Amino acid sequence: MSILIIICMLIFNVNRRIDAQVFGNVYARQDDIAVVTCNVNYPSSERLEWFELEQSANPNPPPVYTSVNNPGHTTKNPDKYEMVLGPRYDLAINVNRPENQHYCVVKDASGNEVSRPNTWNIWVADGPNCQDQIVQVSVNNVARLVCRQGSHGSSFPMEWYTAAGNVLESTKEYHYETKHQYLTLTHEFVANIGHHNMVFGCTLHSKETGPNDLATFTYATCSTRIEII
Repeated sequence: MSILIIICMLIFNVNRRIDAQVFGNVYARQDDIAVVTCNVNYPSSERLEWFELEQSANPNPPPVYTSVNNPGHTTKNPDKYEMVLGPRYDLAINVNRPENQHYCVVKDASGNEVSRPNTWNIWVADGPNCQDQIVQVSVNNVARLVCRQGSHGSSFPMEWYTAAGNVLESTKEYHYETKHQYLTLTHEFVANIGHHNMVFGCTLHSKETGPNDLATFTYATCSTRIEII
């Protein structure tokens, strides 16, 4: 048997042992609880572990959770993580900004990785945050509605709306600090008596999700009321 055939057989055997993993995205707000899936039936005789992809150079980071010698199914940080057991080994995450990638791993008795069923990228928005709850303005003067969000990665869709649900034309400004992106949404208009006590809402929308994605919210809103003085 040639060396090439032997190498091909070894590669085939290794690939056969490692299941194809599923990648998904989580779209969440700061302090939301996101429950991410690990497609391994509970209970299982296999060794199951959850990991956070830390930015350190540690090649063997400690797991967030391990099923080995852990009858209470505790996590390394109970304030942030909690196992959701049955029908799978799902993990509940108290979301902060920014979040690292999380993934679950099945290992053999020797501690070698057999499969990585699920990997989750977590995108977090902080907002919407309206600059003012009340804006007082004189007739024929310019009123400014300002709303902001912070995000790790790309920003989430955000718009100013009237009480009737109409989108207001707004100016969008982006700036970056380290790994964070900030979006400021400003709508300016000339106030008239018809604006008195009108309420405008700034709404943050969850991103469109694919078949393997999940969102912890649909939309979130803050509001600003206009008072004519």
